[in-house]
Amino acid sequence: MNSAYRVSRRTGLPVSACLALLLVAPGAPALDGWGHAFPLTVSNPGGELADYQVSFVLDGDNFDFALAEADGADLRVTEADRETLVPHWIETWDPVAERAVVWVRVAGVAAGGTRDLVLHVGNPAAADASDGAATFLFYSSFEELAGAGGMNAPAPLVTPTYDGSGQVVHPDVVVVPGGWNGYEYWMGMTPYPNSNNDYENPSILVSHDNLTWVVPPGLTNPLVPMPPGHNDDTDLLLVGGELILYYNETNSNGTTYLTRLSSTDGVNWSEPQAVIVVPNYIMSPTVIFDEGVYKMWYVHSPGGCTSPYQDFYLRTSTDGISWGPEQDATLDHPGRVLWHLDVQRDGDRYVMVFISYPDGSNCGDTQLYYAESADGLVWTAEPSPLLTPVSSHWDSGNIYRASFTIADTWLRIWYSAMSTSGQWRVGYTEGDLDDFLIEPVSTWDELRGNVAATTDHPRTGTHGLRQIGGSTYPQVFAGLPGDGVCINVWYWEALSAATDFMALLRLWDSDNSVYPFHCIGTGVWTGSSTTHYSHHTEGFIYTPSAVSRAAGWRHLSIAAAGGTSELRIDGAAIATLDVLDPALINRFSVEGYRGGTGYFDDAYVRRYVAAEPTVTVGPELVGVGEPAPALAVQLAQNVPNPLNPGTVIGYDLPRAGAVRLGVYDLQGRLVRTLVAGTREAGHHEARWDGRDERGAAVATGVYLYRLAAGDQVIQRKLTLVK
Repeated sequence: MNSAYRVSRRTGLPVSACLALLLVAPGAPALDGWGHAFPLTVSNPGGELADYQVSFVLDGDNFDFALAEADGADLRVTEADRETLVPHWIETWDPVAERAVVWVRVAGVAAGGTRDLVLHVGNPAAADASDGAATFLFYSSFEELAGAGGMNAPAPLVTPTYDGSGQVVHPDVVVVPGGWNGYEYWMGMTPYPNSNNDYENPSILVSHDNLTWVVPPGLTNPLVPMPPGHNDDTDLLLVGGELILYYNETNSNGTTYLTRLSSTDGVNWSEPQAVIVVPNYIMSPTVIFDEGVYKMWYVHSPGGCTSPYQDFYLRTSTDGISWGPEQDATLDHPGRVLWHLDVQRDGDRYVMVFISYPDGSNCGDTQLYYAESADGLVWTAEPSPLLTPVSSHWDSGNIYRASFTIADTWLRIWYSAMSTSGQWRVGYTEGDLDDFLIEPVSTWDELRGNVAATTDHPRTGTHGLRQIGGSTYPQVFAGLPGDGVCINVWYWEALSAATDFMALLRLWDSDNSVYPFHCIGTGVWTGSSTTHYSHHTEGFIYTPSAVSRAAGWRHLSIAAAGGTSELRIDGAAIATLDVLDPALINRFSVEGYRGGTGYFDDAYVRRYVAAEPTVTVGPELVGVGEPAPALAVQLAQNVPNPLNPGTVIGYDLPRAGAVRLGVYDLQGRLVRTLVAGTREAGHHEARWDGRDERGAAVATGVYLYRLAAGDQVIQRKLTLVK
């Protein structure tokens, strides 16, 4: 993966740009353009602190919200020199209610001492630099779980089939800028109505816009009839004006015939020609034409998609018909088994998008992944999936074979998927690689000191296990004064009136002998009272306590000493347990659900001491400079929005350079180029009159406008109404 370009999920800017805002060397004039500054004083009543997270509150008494941007994007915190930036994260920002909560990561505070910082606002050109990952030991915004399903297509494409079902599997798409024989998009696929492989026969669809797909005029699908057995796994490529289709004929005689068709117009096709014949099963051939050589990768399955392993091979050919011997390929993808795949060449690397299933499972349980290779033989996969099934969605049952194009890290993906009701469709999605990847679980081996975790802003979406320690004490939690250890977790309790709610938050310790873990937590088991806290142990036997639940922030702590552990809410004990091993209490999860739905958003882990430091905000300082140019590329929301018929799009550049600004439809097709050339540093504006490149008025709807400047790409949405 190209790690040089990663996008911040909060700002939409490359992480390198965000870090540049945070990691400014002492003495650099980073804050010359901010119009207002306020002193912050961190007071430490306890022992010496190092690399510590503290929060401060802004309200109508200590801060004028009119001085800052409406979303707090121009907020910065520095050391007392007003130049050295300190990492910060805005937990809440509400200028209407005149209240904000901000966290900063302080380098250190002496025992019983203070440390002076400065809060800066008043620069309309400043980019948002709030960064939870830089501020805390662990941070997750759970953005990968927000919305209808991450980067999944919101709805399937309409794909007509010869059987009338519209159900399609194994898509492979060739994109020809400017068109080939009248169409820019060509798709090879097989119908698959309710998983009936009798209809799984190679077919062709075409499109001008990647939205409306039709059968090419003059062509009758399928290209070949059903054999004794069935067909599957189409792969399409265009070489020298010839469209070539490979597919499998999986015959009932125990043999797979990898077969080739070709056409010079997409309508009239050659007779099928078997180019590779092997015992069942060859699966998912993917072919590219690479510097005069055809290269084919495929899976040779010993027994279909229930096999505990799949053989992975590469073959080459000079004509696409006579193929050389199998070359062993490998994929570093622990715990999962390779199934269908698609390969492309991108510069000096080979890129693969593939599905896999967990060890011990089968191809009814697949997700879509990404891998790269320098030589086409040794492949390394990203540990995080690109796409996973989305509950109550068109692709809720299974993510299956996909086709893609790639330019640097920008992916365009056409993928087949099954709903839980058994319907097979094809969806289209696009975005930067980092936007697709779901971040893996984070693990620390040598953290020291107590930690605290918190969540706020309820949002639908189940957020699962976050492991932050090993099995040997003390990996995360240090000892208390005297005997024992303590876990401290802050969480939001606003569900006192909720019914049938369990496991609002839980913590556990390891036990590798009888149970995988001991678990205690707060919440209410189905049918129990919702007015009191409950706890449960390894058998998930819920016991109500005598302590009433109440809305608001709550401090959950577990004090463990000897062979007992005490569960406390706001310092009051609600249960004493003797099943927890104080040496192994080292994990937590943020998990709340009611019928599978959770209610958590931002979660972070930070250091924690019994006597927390406090922060006071002083009156505004004088002698602060005027606003400066933007520190990073910025793209403003268009005004007016919605538009009818015209709108203005503003953008800011920190330095002169090449700029491209365009309007696109939701399928990624260019509608109108607004800027294409070099621009000076500073603020610029472009106008769009609601017309396309030909001057025709475009339809009512939602469009994207995308700014590319240097190595940064920023995108927003606008709405056109008539």
